[in-house]
Amino acid sequence: MRWEVEAWRKLYKTEPVEQLLWNLLCRGLRDYLIRRAADDGVLFPSTKDPADDLCQALGARDSERDIVRTHVQTMLDDRFLVHRTDGALVVRNLVEAQTRRSKEAARKAAQRERKRAPEETGTPSGTVPGTSAGTGPGLSRDKYGEKKRIEKKRENPPNPPGGQARATPPKSNGAAHAAEPPTESGFDLALRCFRQAWGSRYGEEYLVGTNTGDNGDERVLQRVGREALRLGGEPVMRHWAQAYVADTEPWLVEHRHPARALERQLNKYATRPELRVVDTLDELDEDARAKREQDAEAQRLARTSGPPPTPEQLDLLRAKLRAGKS
Repeated sequence: MRWEVEAWRKLYKTEPVEQLLWNLLCRGLRDYLIRRAADDGVLFPSTKDPADDLCQALGARDSERDIVRTHVQTMLDDRFLVHRTDGALVVRNLVEAQTRRSKEAARKAAQRERKRAPEETGTPSGTVPGTSAGTGPGLSRDKYGEKKRIEKKRENPPNPPGGQARATPPKSNGAAHAAEPPTESGFDLALRCFRQAWGSRYGEEYLVGTNTGDNGDERVLQRVGREALRLGGEPVMRHWAQAYVADTEPWLVEHRHPARALERQLNKYATRPELRVVDTLDELDEDARAKREQDAEAQRLARTSGPPPTPEQLDLLRAKLRAGKS
């Protein structure tokens, strides 16, 4: 169920004292009718037998009909349900209960209305009605507006005698500010790299899931993106995404490598992921690249010549390879 798009009703924890004497099933039916009623509280716009019609509408079984009739009559006697003269069956006070605001919410709403009124009427905030904002009785009481006017005067002082205007210094270095590259959040980085890798495997754009919990796509990509920024940024994130979509674990293949499972797979893709994306790092210098190639060749020769080599044997093979290439 998608909770963010479903309609809902308020259900108060406090119950009227007289309703606490009702049967437990009767109180459960009461809460269910609150859910099923229309926004104006109407259950049936016209009915001659509320109990029978409710049994049919709610899908009561034959063995439950007598119980439902008894409870409906209890709610009619209490006037929780009202059978009006026009034939409508209504949950009394439903509209008031659903639209009633707490004191704090009502205070906030009144505050917003007061702030909105000056914008609609053109009257400065804090000005006494019927007067003008200036000196004397009509002086504006908005201390924040007065402070802004004083600061504006300081920033734009009057021209000196002689008619030559003062040169206003720039507030900030716009060129330097424009030259700064925009920063990318960890989530944006992770989503971009993951979509590129996932799209290259499946030939379509990855759609982020609607689950907003801790194990949903969004939260997982946020955490993975932050970790990638900490360890080196885009090269690390690109490596993780490519290694993940290439993983042949049966569950991942069956579910088409969802983003929500990326975080728990990271420990499979090396503790130093930058070593696996050498070909994508143009900024690495040639000496470092050559050293890695020599190390890889030394390990290959050591594996093909017998038992696993010791660290000393690997160092000796590296030295021989470097001497041979020089």
